[in-house]
Amino acid sequence: MKVVIDGNMVDAAIDDTILEAAQNNGIYIPTLCHHEDLKDVGICRICMVEIEGQQTLQPACVTKVRSGMEITTQSPRVLQARQTNLKMLLAHHSDNCLVCDAANLCELRKVAAESAIANSYFIKSRSPSMIDYFHPYIQRDLSKCILCRRCVRACEELVNKAGWTVAHRGHETLIVINEDASFSTEYCRDCTVCADICPLGALINTSRKRSEKQPCIFEGGIR
Repeated sequence: MKVVIDGNMVDAAIDDTILEAAQNNGIYIPTLCHHEDLKDVGICRICMVEIEGQQTLQPACVTKVRSGMEITTQSPRVLQARQTNLKMLLAHHSDNCLVCDAANLCELRKVAAESAIANSYFIKSRSPSMIDYFHPYIQRDLSKCILCRRCVRACEELVNKAGWTVAHRGHETLIVINEDASFSTEYCRDCTVCADICPLGALINTSRKRSEKQPCIFEGGIR
């Protein structure tokens, strides 16, 4: 089918999302919760786009294209919403980028730089003393977690487990392991899929340098 993205007529498959249609035609839409190996859930709201005839912005990663749809990815309304959403995510994220092991690969840092966002005016909702060193392979720093749920989905979809879950509500929301048990548990022995797929430094694979580009390894093969 034919759709219009940023004024350009492009081809799209029937089952494509707006994000897929854009990517297949070389059009960049930023996102943080999206990963090509995981089902999209539209949590981060960074990929919001404007669709002709609709009053509200829509997340590109979970919105299917329709023939003749007219989509704008860089309108003033979209850019303002993206900046606001980024500032809200940064309020959940500690700002110690200079000493973070994932700084050079941090997707949040990249998207924030693209949107000219250096910090957030929202009150920080994460304590800097939320680092867990007990696991032998993974370092967990909840002060950097932006609740994108990639680790939750990777554990469920790639290794067929349910180790990570979402606990509490509002500003108290946390991603916890095995119903908030100790992270040193044998439950996730020898598995680092969650750390390999984390978009920032909330989960670090301590068995190798984060600066080295690595595939995501799970029981079914290599992604």
